[in-house]
Amino acid sequence: MPPRPLLAVWIALVALVPIAAFMANGVVLSLAVMALGAPGITLWPRWLRLRMIGLVPIAISALLMWMAITAPWALDPGEAAGKALRLPGLFLLALAAIALGDCASPELARRMVRALALAMVGLIALVGIEFAAGGLFLRQAKDYHRELLVLGLDMTLSQYTIWRVQHALTRSAVVLLALGPLVICSLVNSSISRNLIYAVIGAGLLMVLMLPFTMAQLAMAVAATGAAVAWYRPRLAGSMLTIILLGLLMGLPLLALVIDPVHPFGFDAPHWPPGIQHRLYIWHFTAERITERPWAGWGLESARAIPGGETIVRIFKDGMPITDDAVMLPLHPHNVLLQIWLEGGTIGAMLAGAGILGLGPLLARLRADRKLYAASIASTCAIATLALTSVGLWQEWFLALIALTFAFAVISARAKLG
Repeated sequence: MPPRPLLAVWIALVALVPIAAFMANGVVLSLAVMALGAPGITLWPRWLRLRMIGLVPIAISALLMWMAITAPWALDPGEAAGKALRLPGLFLLALAAIALGDCASPELARRMVRALALAMVGLIALVGIEFAAGGLFLRQAKDYHRELLVLGLDMTLSQYTIWRVQHALTRSAVVLLALGPLVICSLVNSSISRNLIYAVIGAGLLMVLMLPFTMAQLAMAVAATGAAVAWYRPRLAGSMLTIILLGLLMGLPLLALVIDPVHPFGFDAPHWPPGIQHRLYIWHFTAERITERPWAGWGLESARAIPGGETIVRIFKDGMPITDDAVMLPLHPHNVLLQIWLEGGTIGAMLAGAGILGLGPLLARLRADRKLYAASIASTCAIATLALTSVGLWQEWFLALIALTFAFAVISARAKLG
C-alpha cells in the first residue's frame, strides 16, 4: 500500500466540499480525483493483473482515442487538442483511484467510507448556511456588479446577487445526488443513531428541493425509482438500465429531429417551464446538425462553435415572452448522448453503446450486497438523468464527479464485502 492513503482521500474530500458548495468551479473536482488517484498509481499494475479490463474502460479508452482523432477537423482545433490531452490523464487517474479503493484493506476502506459520509454531511450544512444567509461566503468571493444584471429579470442588485448565489449552489445538488446514495448506504450500516441518520437524509433531500434546479429534483425521483427496482428486482434493474440507455442512444437523435420545439407532441410549449422550452430548441437544433455530418461528426468540442448556434430563440414564461432571449446552442447540447452523436458521429455513438453494454455487468458485481447495489443503481440513475438534461459531455468537473462516485462505490464494496 502507498504511504498514508487515507490522507489522500481526506485531501480529495476537503477539496470537493468547499469548491462544489461555494465557488461553483469544477477544476478542484479534477484535483480531487488527482489527490485520490495519485497514490493509487503504484497499485495500478497490480490491480490490472488482478482485475481483467472490462468492456467499460476499453470502450471509454476507444472513445477518447476517437475523439482525439477528430480534433484536426473540429471547428476549434486548438480547444479540441487541449481537451484531447487532458481527458486521458483524468481517465488514468480515475483508474488509479479505483485501484486504490479495490486494493485497500477492509478496515482502511471503512475509514474512507466514513470520511465520505462526514464530507457530505459537511456539504449539506455549508450549503444550507449559504442558502439561508443569501450568499454569506459566495458574495465575498464573487463580485456581482450592477451592469451584470440580466435584462428582463426586473431585479434589484441585492435580489440578483441572491439569485446568482442560488444558481451557483446547484452544482452542490449534483454532487449530493451522485454520492448521496452511497453515503446513505454507509450510514444505514453504521452504528449511528437512526434518528440522526434520518435527519441527515432529510436535510439532504431538503437541500436538493430548495435549490432552483428542477432537473436535480427529477434526477432524485429517477434515482429513488431505480433504487426501488434494484432492491426488489436486482437483475431486472441492471437490464432495464442498459436497455433504456441504449434505446435513448439510438432513438434520441431521431426523436429530437421530429419534435417541433414550439408545439411538441401537439402541446403549446410557451406554457411550459422556460428551461424545458430552451432544451427543446437546443435538442432539435443539435439533431439537425447531426444529420449534416452523421458518420464522423463535427469533431471534439465543436458544440461550442456550431454554425447557427448563436441564433437567438424566444423563450416564454407564463405565456409571456422573456426579454433576455437565449441562444440556440449554449456551449453544449445539455444531453451527452446527443453530444456524442454531434461531435463523434456514428463511430462515437457505437463506442458509447459498447460502454453502456458493459455497465450492467459492472454493476452486477455489487449484487452480493443488496443495499450497496441499490445505492449504486440510484447513483447511476441520478448521474444519467443529469447527463441527459443538464451537463456537457466533456465538462471535466462532471467527469471527475463520475470518477469519484465509481471509486467510492468500489471502496464501499471493499469495506462491506472484503
